[in-house]
Amino acid sequence: MRALTKVMGLVGALLLTLPATAQTLRPKVRSVVPTGGQRGTSVECVIAGVNIGYGTALLFENPGITVATLKPETPAAGAKNPDSKLTATLALAPGLPPGRYIFRVATPLGSSEPGYVVVGQWPELTEKEPNNTPQTAQALMGPVTVNAKSDGGEDVDVYKVTLTAGEPFVAEAQAGSSLGAAATMEPVLVLRDTDGHDVASASALARPDARLIFTPRKSGEYFLVVRDLRYQGSADHHYRLSIGKLPTITSTFPLGGQAGSTARLALTGVNLLTTETTFALPSELPFDPMPFTQGLRLDVSPFPDTVEAEPNDSVKLSQLIALPVTVNGQLTSPSPTRPDVDCFRFAATKGQVVLLEVFAARLGSRLDGVLTVLNKDGGELASNDDARGKDPFLAFTAPDNGEFTVRVSDLNGRSGPEFSYRLRVAPATPEFALTVAPDCLSIAPGDRIPVIVSATRQYGLDSEIALSFTGLPPGVQLVGTPQIPRGQSEVTLFLTADASAAPSPTVPLRVTGSAQNLTRLARALQEEYVKEGDVLKRTTRPVPLPLTSVTGPADVTVALASERVELKAGQTVELIVKLTRKPGFEAKVPLILTGLPTGVTVTNPEVPEKQSEHKLIFKAEANAAIGEVRLTLTARSVVDELRFTPHVAPPITLNVSK
Repeated sequence: MRALTKVMGLVGALLLTLPATAQTLRPKVRSVVPTGGQRGTSVECVIAGVNIGYGTALLFENPGITVATLKPETPAAGAKNPDSKLTATLALAPGLPPGRYIFRVATPLGSSEPGYVVVGQWPELTEKEPNNTPQTAQALMGPVTVNAKSDGGEDVDVYKVTLTAGEPFVAEAQAGSSLGAAATMEPVLVLRDTDGHDVASASALARPDARLIFTPRKSGEYFLVVRDLRYQGSADHHYRLSIGKLPTITSTFPLGGQAGSTARLALTGVNLLTTETTFALPSELPFDPMPFTQGLRLDVSPFPDTVEAEPNDSVKLSQLIALPVTVNGQLTSPSPTRPDVDCFRFAATKGQVVLLEVFAARLGSRLDGVLTVLNKDGGELASNDDARGKDPFLAFTAPDNGEFTVRVSDLNGRSGPEFSYRLRVAPATPEFALTVAPDCLSIAPGDRIPVIVSATRQYGLDSEIALSFTGLPPGVQLVGTPQIPRGQSEVTLFLTADASAAPSPTVPLRVTGSAQNLTRLARALQEEYVKEGDVLKRTTRPVPLPLTSVTGPADVTVALASERVELKAGQTVELIVKLTRKPGFEAKVPLILTGLPTGVTVTNPEVPEKQSEHKLIFKAEANAAIGEVRLTLTARSVVDELRFTPHVAPPITLNVSK
């Protein structure tokens, strides 16, 4: 938060330069150059994107990254959603675990979509072109990380390295989604000797990164070639290449632990200084597995842990487990000709639903797991292969009282130290998960915006879910009953900001729900729209670090001349819509009215350019539904058919009578 308070003095000046002649686009990070830096140092990054030059602060989820200086390149007055940038000097704490860290740019227009900075542990340098041939290869001495990019079609980058016989050499390329890059670089690594022969290679076929491990038989010079899988390239095809005798963990056991515990991990890999470490797991369950090291993540479970005990490769030898439990296992071949399987026995009553799930591939394990539930005679009762990516899941209903066996195997019969897994087995109990959209609740003075909170109910949870919002700025209120009613899966609430509300710092937002002695944190969803034929479809994707703030003036705010409309069946009535436009904002404004009863229609649902008052005409058919309903009117400031910002009027009551 230090960076936020340090630069908020920029807000007032920037408000005077914001564009007023067009619909306002949400700030969007397109690139970060360089893509990161070494922990324990400071790095100067240029952050570029739409409306980024209006940035007043950076907000990181991890307090180990602080902003020492922030220099926005403020766009010219009146610029229309400009591509712009800011330069930030980031201080990276010495103890930061290597990995990718999310940030957002706070601006008077609201918070940006997520951007990313990668923290490494080796000295860093920049690629030097030309380096497309062995003759022009850039010489590297590891350990080192190179910030580079594939510049264009068929670009290859060549690096010269000196290797020592018998010492494992590691080359790792992070790219694409690992960096949050706008374009997806899919790296291919090829190591060649001085005669031009390929001696090792790795690609990004399985994930956005590539890792090559090679132990040379003879010392000498080699050439490492980096290219895109499809020989593509652009200004956004960034990658980070780390090379040298790098300590590299290829697997760990176990792959996690119970929430709030400290996991003791046995490590497998090359060039390791130790084969054991500890990792403190959070007490609150994360939405996703925890990053541990390059390519590996740790599962955090609510259940007690246990470890598999061999031999357990048949129903007869199955290991008895008490539910709920998470089993840490590993497929190790009992013989060269027979693949390993692990079997666990549990008790269940007739009709009881037992949840069984393997965490492996999503944690970086090579296991392509298969789950099979067997009866006491070894007969198959249920099976699953891929449910969560390559990881299987089963909701098994016990056909009788008794004991059942769950078998874990690899789809291709493989085994070894890189085939670890975590098996969760637990009785199904009432449960729910929450999401909130949009991911950043940026609201202008005098405006009203919708907030959608959704619940995924499971295993009999049908009670109301009480909601709580923490982090709303001064002058901002929540409108509507903060709960998801019994049996429903979604509620739309509204945020309103006082007309006198001052622009506020961007702060984290926390939305929680409580039901049946359970409390769950809502995950933020970023909203996007796609067009399928003639239909506009709302899509969402989960993103971290939800935020809230009071921004500068909105493009438009909307109000109604009356809070109540009386309409008789077979007749029409007019309602005046009033817009307050930001100076210079003259575009047409589409209107959407939700909640209309059967037999009632509204014509003329768009405010023409430059107009601030508009008539809506309600018409009730002779057979229209009689009674009172609450309606919501939404005005949209539209960039294009897929990008718009909603502004909501205070609710209106429509009474239809005979």
